[in-house]
Amino acid sequence: MSSYKKNLAIVMSYPLRQELAAGNRMLSFLHVAQANGYQVSVYSLSNKNERSELNQFGYVIKSCPLIFPGFFGRAIKETVNAFKLFHAVKKRKHNKVLISIPSMFLLFLMPRKLAKATYLDVRDLTWEYLSEQSYIQRVAKFVFRFLAKRKVNLFSAISVTNSCEYKYCSEVLNFTKQSPFLLPNGISLENFQKLSAISPPLPKANKQLTISYIGNIGIPQNLSTFVEAASYCPNIIFNIVGAGENLLAVKKLKEEKKLLNVNFLGSLPWNELLNVYSESDILYAQLNLDFSGAVPSKLYEYLSTGKFFIYGGAGEALNLLKGFENHLTIEPENAGKLVDAINESIKKEFPGHLSSANRIKIENSYIREHHVERWLEAIA
Repeated sequence: MSSYKKNLAIVMSYPLRQELAAGNRMLSFLHVAQANGYQVSVYSLSNKNERSELNQFGYVIKSCPLIFPGFFGRAIKETVNAFKLFHAVKKRKHNKVLISIPSMFLLFLMPRKLAKATYLDVRDLTWEYLSEQSYIQRVAKFVFRFLAKRKVNLFSAISVTNSCEYKYCSEVLNFTKQSPFLLPNGISLENFQKLSAISPPLPKANKQLTISYIGNIGIPQNLSTFVEAASYCPNIIFNIVGAGENLLAVKKLKEEKKLLNVNFLGSLPWNELLNVYSESDILYAQLNLDFSGAVPSKLYEYLSTGKFFIYGGAGEALNLLKGFENHLTIEPENAGKLVDAINESIKKEFPGHLSSANRIKIENSYIREHHVERWLEAIA
């Protein structure tokens, strides 16, 4: 065991990468803990040949391949990954262990005696997103909720990202040791400083208006809506930045519609991502109604730029956006509503306007390190 008196292990079932929302959140925990004298060990998963930011002091576990597709295939994969991560953690002694989910199996399979103090960071209540229309998934949701209730009070403290998760952990899971810590997803200080320095794109002759989506390309984001809207706006450039399980389906839709104004830019490192932000006139994000309890972390990035954006969604994200300006909110998964919002923004000359008020509010209330400092002081 290390000679450090303050020793923290961070356990998570995804790569520790700045471009990934979940990994970026944990980087803030890591840096703040190190600044406060903790020796930090990171136990994370990576796929074959996937880059990890912090191999020098982390334990990168190879992710189990998806043996067969579908609900059961993903469940088996996550179960195996959880066992592999906990097996690695138990080989070493730690004073404190922080387990970060959205992977629910890290919660369900957490060993009873992992460290002197074990903490749970809830970034997403993924089991609650299972479909009520599927009998199998409805039964699975009931079982997973039962498992979560059994495990949750083994933790010394819980941190959550929004008021919906706060209420769920307190009232549904009945976490009784203390009130959960509300640590908004927010944005890291470093990323905020870079994004808030962005200026409006320089006017160019015959420049086409550009709207950009930046983030995960998955089922909850359903970017077919974005591509459908592009088919009605041939004079506007639609950029899609990122990767995810629904990427091939979205690309196929573009090909079927023979669209020339939709660009897939892939996953970009931060310096290139900043260029996309800088050159975009409008930003766009969406989460379908099944995920109304979540707040996309990209919204904090969008707000940090001060740029105008359109958000398709409901629930917690709309509660957040009530306190900000320079955006339009619309019904999700409705291409017609998105086209209307784009046309309205052009008519009212929203593109190009930067909101200093949005930037100031993010700086004052949503810098992630400030919230983690408070959490670390409390658990110390």
